[in-house]
Amino acid sequence: THIAVSWRAGRRIYTKPATSRRFTLHTRQKMLINVGSVGQPRDGNSKASYVIYQPESNTIQYRRIRYQVDEAAARIRKADLPEFHAARLLRAS
Repeated sequence: THIAVSWRAGRRIYTKPATSRRFTLHTRQKMLINVGSVGQPRDGNSKASYVIYQPESNTIQYRRIRYQVDEAAARIRKADLPEFHAARLLRAS
């Protein structure tokens, strides 16, 4: 889905992927964690999105990190993929 977001028992609990947010997982509730993506952002942030899970504290933390967006866009063009994929990366960076 390319969007960093989490749901707990049907309720969205995280919607700000540009920040580094940590929260505790609730063991008695089902959770759906989408860590986001590397490339093709749908939230306007070109940074790679990932999650760090700490089992000892039962927490997750959303993180963002820069990567070579220009190089990724050049590879998209070289592979003759649709231009909007490269443009989306460059627009978000």
